[in-house]
Amino acid sequence: MVTSWDLVDSLPPDTKVSQMMTEDIITIGPQASLVAAAEKMMVNYVHHLAVADDRLKILGIISSFDLLGEIISDQEKDLRHSQPA
Repeated sequence: MVTSWDLVDSLPPDTKVSQMMTEDIITIGPQASLVAAAEKMMVNYVHHLAVADDRLKILGIISSFDLLGEIISDQEKDLRHSQPA
């Protein structure tokens, strides 16, 4: 995984992704809870997790921004339901 921090440094234009990528990818299963994903990100000091199946096939990526968006969405729903009609 190439992160924004990898790109911050001045890189020669011919630098290949393979030279910068993280090989020890931190994964989480697709059935894991959002809380488990957030905890795994915090423990490992990362902002992205690869979502992988039992055979470690990458199904997608979840980011800290995805989690934050879900939290904000939930709070907005709570606010709408708590306001008098």
